Amino acid sequence: MASGETGINLVGEVQPAETFGDRVVHWLDKHASSVFVLPAMIIVLVMSIFPLIVSLYLSLTRVKIAAGGFDITFVGLVNFNKLIFGREQRHTIGKIGEPTTFGWVMFALVVLFLAWGVTRLIRKRTNMSFGAGLGATGLFIIIGLGVGYFLFNFYTIEGEPPEMGFLGMLAWGSFCAFVVMRVLVLIFNRFLPPTVKGVGPILGRLVAVTIALYFAWITVHTFTTLPNAEGNPTGIPGTIFITLYFVIFGVALQYLIGLGLALLLTGDLFGKRFFRITFLLPMMITPVGVAYMFRMVTNTSIGPLTPIFRNVFGVGGDYSWAAQAGSARVGVMLADVWQWTPFIFIVLIAALEGMAQDQREAALVDGATSWQFFRYITLPQILPVSTTIILIRLIEAFKIIDLPFVMTRGGPGTATEPMTLHAYQAFKASDFGGSAAVAYLLLFLATYVGLNFINNTRPLAEELS
Repeated sequence: MASGETGINLVGEVQPAETFGDRVVHWLDKHASSVFVLPAMIIVLVMSIFPLIVSLYLSLTRVKIAAGGFDITFVGLVNFNKLIFGREQRHTIGKIGEPTTFGWVMFALVVLFLAWGVTRLIRKRTNMSFGAGLGATGLFIIIGLGVGYFLFNFYTIEGEPPEMGFLGMLAWGSFCAFVVMRVLVLIFNRFLPPTVKGVGPILGRLVAVTIALYFAWITVHTFTTLPNAEGNPTGIPGTIFITLYFVIFGVALQYLIGLGLALLLTGDLFGKRFFRITFLLPMMITPVGVAYMFRMVTNTSIGPLTPIFRNVFGVGGDYSWAAQAGSARVGVMLADVWQWTPFIFIVLIAALEGMAQDQREAALVDGATSWQFFRYITLPQILPVSTTIILIRLIEAFKIIDLPFVMTRGGPGTATEPMTLHAYQAFKASDFGGSAAVAYLLLFLATYVGLNFINNTRPLAEELS
């Protein structure tokens, strides 16, 4: 019925014509959920994506302060090249040294663990045979080495190749090869046989494995190195690996301590309500307050624990935690662990108290030991919650800046300088493009760690369930 016309209903009554306003009201009633929710979603999306787009543009430019504003010049990947291959490589990745025997042993264990994971993936997670999987692996390695060799020889530091090494060449080459091969698979997907389509999961895991090997190789060549003639370590870790140190070891300690406290306080413990409230206090203190408190606690000359340092550990006032690279990193990590363990504790204790009672009673009747009860009853039920809180803490740990800034200013040298502080120092020096490039490297690193954590915990959850 056209606008302005009248109509007759079933009983013969004349109805007024439906105006444009009536149709708008009916449409709004029908799509009320979209009308009210969509604007908010658009605003949140714009506020989330706009900083990413601006940061990406800045990371590809060189910004100089000029008269009346800024002089912005597009330079492409020069800022990333400077951080990974150029003069900032030792600041970002580190200075390579000679590893100790302990470092080589740890690297060998990492290699064996990653090899076991790749073999297990080929056998269980794809529709390929073991021989086909090995063939795809070999092809991928060859392509990755080719691309890596090109990168290794193309990028130089004042005529000398960067300190990447064989695994670094393989890692960066594998990443580039993976991107190219995935694009080709997406383009020619309908023309490929089913066997070739199964290469995708293997390629993704191989990229993760080669990058993990590169990280492990750099770690043992920067953290666990032999001393030089002056007694100083020959290797110096960069901001990427200092960030990973705070993330991996810090979050692991937070979860283990939080889980232990949660298991302890779900039992019959005298005064557990008091302890539950007390354990939450660190989380209520601002990070700056925690940093100043731990800077005072770790002071061996005038701090409140000075008698303990002197009489128990034999450490006098001439020793400074902040003056030694290893102890400074441990001090910052312990401050972060002390502050954020209560968050994991309170979530885990809620998950433990929400467990099904019938399984617990059945296990007790069957005579299960404490370990069997934890392995087969408790762990499968708290694993989804554990995965969520660990992922949250991983993301938050990558953003650590207040504790190292207040406690050590990133020192001594760059021993406690994470990537967030690296980006801040670059921004403070008016290197806006370099600061944005560091921020995007941090985004890539956090995404890599988060995705691999999720991909590796999903099969674990399936096995435990």
